[in-house]
Amino acid sequence: MEQEQSPDQLKKAAFQLYRRGTLSLADISQQLGISTRALRDALKRAINEDNNTATLPPYPEVERMRRAVVDFQLSFESTTDDDLEPVLYRRLQVNCGRGQFVIPVADESDDIEVGNPVVMLHLVLDTLADYDESDDFLVWCKDLGLPPAELAAQRVWDEIGEVAPVLSDLFKGLEPVGSWEMEFCTGPAQALRASRLKPLD
Repeated sequence: MEQEQSPDQLKKAAFQLYRRGTLSLADISQQLGISTRALRDALKRAINEDNNTATLPPYPEVERMRRAVVDFQLSFESTTDDDLEPVLYRRLQVNCGRGQFVIPVADESDDIEVGNPVVMLHLVLDTLADYDESDDFLVWCKDLGLPPAELAAQRVWDEIGEVAPVLSDLFKGLEPVGSWEMEFCTGPAQALRASRLKPLD
């Protein structure tokens, strides 16, 4: 008979699976036999522990994002709109001293559900980078594999364009973890998902 895991064991297992970045939250909750809500709570507790990043070297881009969240007093709120679902985007509200800005971001791994502000800043920076590197809507769609005929894609492009100038200026000097690192969940991606706001030297 399989021994039931303790809350601490479940928390550790959940964090390890999440940090690898290869499974969605729904997949992890099913694998561990716990609800998605319980999984989110376990991940939030795990991320705030002192020893999560002890085995991970510091990555400059992640450290800069961590500091920016504190320096700019950033907080984030996700919306429940589903009109962007056809292209797997969600709107994220960025709250800071300069105001509130809503920007659509891609979140195929359900990172927003965990609520880590450093990860959400990464999603914003990644969205801005994709937009800035594209000459026009059609190039952007081609680069991201989005269908140009999909109305949600055009809506995402337009909404990013409305806030890109101010957010790009606000976050000047910051860069997201690379797409390759995120896709294969290498060290920088793991450090990003394990990042915590304290202590900051």
